[in-house]
Amino acid sequence: MAGRADHLLTIDLGTTSCKVSLFTTDGLLVASSQAGYPLRSPEPGAAEQDPGDWQAALWQALERMAVDRPADMRRVVGIGPTAQMNAVVLLDDAGQALGPAQSSMDQRAVAHGTRLRAELLQRDLSIYVGRNSTCGRLAWMHDRYPDRAATCAHVLEARGLVIYWLTGELAADASIGVRAWDPELVRLVGFTPEKMPPIYPPWQAAGRSPPPVCGVSDCQQCQRVHLKHGADIY
Repeated sequence: MAGRADHLLTIDLGTTSCKVSLFTTDGLLVASSQAGYPLRSPEPGAAEQDPGDWQAALWQALERMAVDRPADMRRVVGIGPTAQMNAVVLLDDAGQALGPAQSSMDQRAVAHGTRLRAELLQRDLSIYVGRNSTCGRLAWMHDRYPDRAATCAHVLEARGLVIYWLTGELAADASIGVRAWDPELVRLVGFTPEKMPPIYPPWQAAGRSPPPVCGVSDCQQCQRVHLKHGADIY
């Protein structure tokens, strides 16, 4: 069982910045740090962000925390990431983003989500899909960028991307809008089951940190943030 000296780290990848906070295991705030990133609107209804900006802000916030609280960062035994909803990212087989991510504020997939919900009801699949849900956005991305949809290796949301950067593991949770990937649902949005991340219940760890996806055991960036191996990520 974790002792009083142990800490928990939260990561919030929001719509304008990445905020990281340290807490004691009994819920007292120790310290916080954050770094921002831009939001772009290249066309009406669009709200896009560069996943590379997210990653840079994550490391920047973690490094600031490590400079200010190096001993406390070494005490982290659990990490809880959260992120803006429905911010879908397509990755290639090297883990690189295939284009920008749709921010949670993007509205271009609403019509696709509405049509998908109607089709699921007609087919009596007992799956609820919101107007601007992850599944509706995947259907939009398939129609708008068919080459990316065809060649992508993995589909992740912003929260799953944080887990991937820290552990190399692919993961999602039920906040993605489904508890399991129904094969018919995946087909309707234009993807294949092997591209979809496993969905973990909130009480099950999705991975451990580090090493991160960089795969370098003595990565200087990882060492600078002082996260010890074996911290569970939920």
